Amino acid sequence: MHEWMRTMVLALPLIGTVAGADLQAQGAGNPACGLLTAADFEQATGQAYDDASPGDEMGEGAGGGASCQWGDPAGQGLPMISVVFIPSNGRKSYTEVSRGFKAQPGCVREPVSGLGDDAFVETCPRDRGPAVYFRKGKNDGIVQVDVIKPATPASVKPKAIALAKAVVTHLP
Repeated sequence: MHEWMRTMVLALPLIGTVAGADLQAQGAGNPACGLLTAADFEQATGQAYDDASPGDEMGEGAGGGASCQWGDPAGQGLPMISVVFIPSNGRKSYTEVSRGFKAQPGCVREPVSGLGDDAFVETCPRDRGPAVYFRKGKNDGIVQVDVIKPATPASVKPKAIALAKAVVTHLP
């Protein structure tokens, strides 16, 4: 995660929204953990992943959202997949704000079609792997997939985009 993203997380107030409450009511203690299914992982990556590991609770993650992870390079040998759910907070879209930041040296941003509103993927040589930013309605999300050699950011990017498309189908 970029330093500027960490800064934004610290600068934004803690929030709780109806959208987040709706996802929690659907059975996910952490709303980000209910955004991908076993079938989504199998279809996007060709691999089975264990259960989700909740990360940041609502209000503690990027943009005041919640995060969840699957996989663990040290444990399962699978690339870690991170999902951040960012409900509307009455401000500008997190995706829009992120797009407005100057990309770090060596990073490439590319638009992604068919993925909600204003979606883009950012690939940076020093990051864990490609990160897909997207917005559906008033909610934003981020999906990041780690790169484990011999994979490359270019070979992982289609999986990150496929997983982001799956997340969008589960967003309110």
